Amino acid sequence: MKSLSFMTLIITIVASLSKEENKIKQNSFSMQRSDPEETSRILAKANGKIHAHINKISRSLFKSSSSSKSSSSSESSKSKGKGKVVLHSKTPKSKGDKSLSSKAPKSTKSPGKGSESHKSSKTLKSGKHGHGKGSKSLSAKSSKSGKSYGKASKSKSSKSPKSSKNCDKGSLRGNKCDDSEVPRDDDDAVPPNPNAPCDTPEGRKADIHEIVDNISGFISKDSPQDLALRWLMDDTSTDACDGNEVVIERYALATFYFSTNGDLWSDKDGWLSPFSVCQAWNGTICNEDDRVIEINLQKNNLDGVLPPEIASISTITKLRLYNNNLQGSLPNGLGKLPITLLDIENNKFTGNLFTRDLFNLQGSLSIFRASSNMFTGSIPERISEFNLLTELWLGSNMFDGVIPSSLGSLNNLEYLYLDDNNFSGALPASIGSLNNLVEILLDENKLSGPIPASIGQLSNLEVLTLDNNLSTAEIPTTLENLTRLKSFRAFNNMLQGPLPNFSRMENLVELYVHDNMLNGPIPDLSANSRLTRLDASNNQLTGSLDISLFQINSLELLYLSNNTLSGQIPADFGGNRNLVDLYLDNNLFEGPIPEILNSSTLSNIQELLLHGNSFVGPVPSSLCDLRAAINSETDPDQFESLHADCLPLNGVVQNFCREGCCTKCFIGSNI
Repeated sequence: MKSLSFMTLIITIVASLSKEENKIKQNSFSMQRSDPEETSRILAKANGKIHAHINKISRSLFKSSSSSKSSSSSESSKSKGKGKVVLHSKTPKSKGDKSLSSKAPKSTKSPGKGSESHKSSKTLKSGKHGHGKGSKSLSAKSSKSGKSYGKASKSKSSKSPKSSKNCDKGSLRGNKCDDSEVPRDDDDAVPPNPNAPCDTPEGRKADIHEIVDNISGFISKDSPQDLALRWLMDDTSTDACDGNEVVIERYALATFYFSTNGDLWSDKDGWLSPFSVCQAWNGTICNEDDRVIEINLQKNNLDGVLPPEIASISTITKLRLYNNNLQGSLPNGLGKLPITLLDIENNKFTGNLFTRDLFNLQGSLSIFRASSNMFTGSIPERISEFNLLTELWLGSNMFDGVIPSSLGSLNNLEYLYLDDNNFSGALPASIGSLNNLVEILLDENKLSGPIPASIGQLSNLEVLTLDNNLSTAEIPTTLENLTRLKSFRAFNNMLQGPLPNFSRMENLVELYVHDNMLNGPIPDLSANSRLTRLDASNNQLTGSLDISLFQINSLELLYLSNNTLSGQIPADFGGNRNLVDLYLDNNLFEGPIPEILNSSTLSNIQELLLHGNSFVGPVPSSLCDLRAAINSETDPDQFESLHADCLPLNGVVQNFCREGCCTKCFIGSNI
């Protein structure tokens, strides 16, 4: 009768718990309207508690059925405490055994930040060339998922991986373990016993089940969590005798492996092996306490989703997952980790990036790289809460809306990449408050209005890209204050007025302002001794060419096509031996085409476009001789293009070109 009453009580409790579960689900509809994210979290927690209660009842049944055991067994069980006291410590790991293979650094977008930067530098001829952006060992029988069987040990000491039990450690029964093989840890072979010592198969199983249940709750069959649990049960090198952390890390990392198709990783060395995750598992980096602090699996062919279990490794500070094929949204729970570097660039993540959970990282996150994904939404005003950020990479996503003025509060920011999105509106003047900014990429958006004058306050700025937007008005004269500027790109906008004075920018390497409505003369650039690329084509520039422009020895690309430049080409225009491309076509130049005075002049030239002007006389023989000499002595295709107004009309030729010299002829404007 007592047994019947006990079973009736259990059935009543289970029914009550199930009823409570249904009640929570029924009320979830109204909760989801106000905060879906919070609702999901509460429901998951409630479900976990319900299943935990059910599992406790199961354990009670187990304990009840065990009460009829022999008196010797009863006496032994008295000494089994919930805390799993360890009488003899394990042999500590040798710190000298760590051998971590260093990963090659990513290509950098520009100089700066050393190994922390992997952005490829943008180079272009007359525009933008874009970014330069262990086998499974499973038990034959599945473990019962989602069950909780006992309380694990809380000891914090470090533990070495083991292939057999340490027989120097006795159980609380006072019996030494023997050298016999540990039985296979299948549910059917070894039932879990929450009162057994942690180094016995029964106690080990109970500990693992409880730890996994606390992390994942209910587990679906054949899910990454289920595969990880089954692997962990087979991994007899792991128990909770030295604390839960080892079990948590191995379970979370195994779940990560199965969730990202680990069998197809480029480098999976050591993963799912019985050895220490700190010493053997590629891409995991640990601290002096043998706790995982970094996962570095960039460019490793990860394919799948980031499981939420990764957030259970509470010591992670750096997560480097650049250039993989990860999908879905960022898992909830990352915000509770002390992450300082989060690099998920060049994957396929989707959804809203700026979740409530992400903002929990505001007290630690300093480097955040999320470019080249498929994130949507806008940048919230509360972005200013990330006041430790030094790098914020959001380029090449699908963000929209305006750039919030609160960005100007990120005083530590050095690299800000917002390029290739759908941002609109004006660039906020507060951007001038980012005194430490080194690079700001704003190209390929829908930004409109003038460039704020406050941008001239960015005294450390080296790279500024504004190309392919809808910017209007003049380039502010305050730009002249950016003495450290190396790259300025503002092409394909609707900018007007004259070019500013660049003479103070002694570090300027590239200047791209083509495809605007700029007017006035080309400013004196003689002080820009490092300038290699200048593209001011497709504007309304006027005036003549000064010889100083051709005396910048570093200059390689000079594009001045489709303007209203006039006068004669300087006689010594070929004095620069490094010049590769010279586009002077479709202007108002006149007079004769100058002779090449020195055989070594223009020795690296590849393209020379002279057509669409008002030149008189033939194409100089010395120029034709130069082309023939270059193509015969070096590369037959080096001097590939020589264009002139050499096409006859009614028997009249504006600029005669001897046979085999010019590669393309046009009808001159003077005919």
